[in-house]
Amino acid sequence: MKKYLIIIFSLYSLKSNSGLLLEPYAGLDNGSQDVSWFGLEIGGRIGWVWDIFMVGADIDAKNVNVEYEDFNYDEDTKISNRGVFAGWMWEDWALRLKYYFDSDWRLDNRQNFSGDGFGLDGAYRISKHFSINLELTRIILDNDLEAYDVLFSVSLPFDLVTR
Repeated sequence: MKKYLIIIFSLYSLKSNSGLLLEPYAGLDNGSQDVSWFGLEIGGRIGWVWDIFMVGADIDAKNVNVEYEDFNYDEDTKISNRGVFAGWMWEDWALRLKYYFDSDWRLDNRQNFSGDGFGLDGAYRISKHFSINLELTRIILDNDLEAYDVLFSVSLPFDLVTR
């Protein structure tokens, strides 16, 4: 069965504009709600592009000082998110919907939180290999904390598309 799916996707790829997407990004991240922070985020996307449709995986990491409002204290926290995305690309624009199936929060005091969430990401491609992005994310952590964040980033999209 797996062999047949690979053949079908390969044949479709030969007939249309399709290819591999590699997109590293970095930007400023601002979070709020039950927790708040401001800091630098780095990440990347890897996926597949068919004509105007794209799917793939997204991973990011940030090391920020988080204010936990319910607990009245600040803590240096390492946050990493792993998820999947599906989206659409037009000539200069892209729109991606994301599902983060694993959000891992590691505090300096050795306490850990985890959760999942959703995101919406819009991008404007300034040149073939340079985009500016705006992403809105909502993460629900296992201790019922909610985190909303806004990421403004730049990315280097390399879509190795067959024409």
